[in-house]
Amino acid sequence: THFLAMLAFAPTLPTGYDPFLTTLSLLIAVVALTGAFGIAGWSSKSFHPRLGGALAGLGISAMHYTGMAGFQVAGQVQWDTSYVAASVIASMLLGMLAMHLARRPDSWHGRYGAGLAFVLAICSLHFTGMAAVTILPDPLVDVPLGAVPKHVMVFFIAAASALVLAIGIAAYFADKSARGEGQARLRRLANAAIEGLIIVKDDRIIDVNTSFEELTGYRRDQVVNRGLFDTILALEGDVPALDAVKNEGMLRGADGRLIPVELLSKPADSLAGSRVYSVRDLTEKKMAEGRIH
Repeated sequence: THFLAMLAFAPTLPTGYDPFLTTLSLLIAVVALTGAFGIAGWSSKSFHPRLGGALAGLGISAMHYTGMAGFQVAGQVQWDTSYVAASVIASMLLGMLAMHLARRPDSWHGRYGAGLAFVLAICSLHFTGMAAVTILPDPLVDVPLGAVPKHVMVFFIAAASALVLAIGIAAYFADKSARGEGQARLRRLANAAIEGLIIVKDDRIIDVNTSFEELTGYRRDQVVNRGLFDTILALEGDVPALDAVKNEGMLRGADGRLIPVELLSKPADSLAGSRVYSVRDLTEKKMAEGRIH
C-alpha cells in the first residue's frame, strides 16, 4: 500500500528515489512488524498486544518517513509537524486496535476488524503524512543521477509485492494444513478418553469430546458457547471452585437428570487462558456407597 501510493504521488517536477533509503524503508517495515507481531503474541495479557500494536504503528511511520527521505525532487520539501505527529499517533492507535482485535480470531470482528484496522493504520499514516508535505520548486535543486526513475521502481515494487503475496499464500496453506492435522489428531485422542472432557475459555465451553456427549446426551453444538457452571454443572459448596484441581458435583444431562461426577481440572497448555475439565461418572460408585451404607 505504501509503495504503490508513493508511486501515485506525482508532482509536476522531476523526481527519483534514493535506492539505499528506499530499500532501508522496506527493511525497517519488515523488522519492525516482525518484532511487533512477536511481542503481541508473547502472552494473552492485554499489555503485550497493545505494545506490539504501538510498535507496529511506529514501524509503519519509520518506513514512511525513511522512504520520504529517499524521495528526490527538484525542489525544497517542507513539513507540517502537526500533520506528522497526527499521522504517527493515528498509526499507533489503529495498530493497537488491530492487535487487540486479533486476540479473538474466532469472532467476526476479530477476524475482519483486525485486518481493517491494520489497513487503516497504514492508510492514515500515509495520507496524513503526505498532507504534511509541501514542495516548493527550486531550479537550483537537481535530482541526483543515482536516483531510481519511477518506471524502474514500478517494476521492483510489482516483483516484491508478488513475492510477498506468494510467500504469504504458501505459508497460509501450509499452516492451515498443519493446524488441521494437529486438531484432528488431538480430537481423536480426546475422543479415545473414557472420561468426558470439556475445554472452557472465559467461562464458556469451546469444545467437548464424544464421552461427554454420551454421558450427558448433549450434542457438541448444543453446549458450545454455554457457561459450564450456569446450567450444566453444579459443584459441591456454595461457590463453584473454578481453580480447584479436584472436586465433586452434579452434572445435568440433556433430559434433566442429575449425574454425580468427579471433576478434575488443569490449565490447557496449548490454549492461552483456557482450562480442561475431566468429568468422571460416579453413579455406580454412589449406588455402591448407598448399598454399603
